[in-house]
Amino acid sequence: MNLYLATPLAGGIICLILTVLLLKGSRGNPVRQTVLGFLFLTTVYDFALFSMRSSPDVSYAFTFEKLVLVMLTGAAVLFYHFSFYFSRIKLPKVLMPSLYLFLLVFIPLAYGGLIVSGIGSGAYGYVPIPGPLFFLSILGTYPFLIMAVVNLNKGYKVSQSYEERNRYLYVAVGIFFNLIGSLLDVIPIFGVSIPPVGGSIGSIIFCIFTAVAILRFHLLDIHIVVRKGAAYLLTSSI
Repeated sequence: MNLYLATPLAGGIICLILTVLLLKGSRGNPVRQTVLGFLFLTTVYDFALFSMRSSPDVSYAFTFEKLVLVMLTGAAVLFYHFSFYFSRIKLPKVLMPSLYLFLLVFIPLAYGGLIVSGIGSGAYGYVPIPGPLFFLSILGTYPFLIMAVVNLNKGYKVSQSYEERNRYLYVAVGIFFNLIGSLLDVIPIFGVSIPPVGGSIGSIIFCIFTAVAILRFHLLDIHIVVRKGAAYLLTSSI
């Protein structure tokens, strides 16, 4: 298996592990719920991307590409939502309903072939063909991630706790790499011959940085779940 196929598969597996870790105790906790939603959509995105790239023909590839578009945009909206809760910044009342409404409008546009109109062949495999509303995919993803980084930076600046500041730092650096990787994946669509592996590598880096924040700096108190799970496995094996 080459890098073109291996990176989204590895990204999906790693994100799935983090998603499972977040499931316990997420009820009633908006911080966990929004980051759980982000990780879940990122997991589906990576597996859908793997399925698109490994499809037997362009028809199958196009079907999975539509799912990729929806998951990518949904994940960006959810991470932006998460950044408000995590950074303890007051949410404007109409902001998130408006963004989720945008997402609901985006879904039929994506499945109607207006965001990406088809699939072509490039130097490294299948390449999406931009549709007349492709710009909505750009506007519905990268600005939200950039604004989320801005929110994390605000939380970092006002925090007086060393541990909490490191949580902000690790999550912000992780999502920054995710953003850069996703941007690099757009370039081959316009005929530039570079391997489109940036988005999946970015999600892997994000998951690694988030895992470090979880285990070393007690992000979301998931270290408690990990310790209890390890203790259960240890006692079960005796």
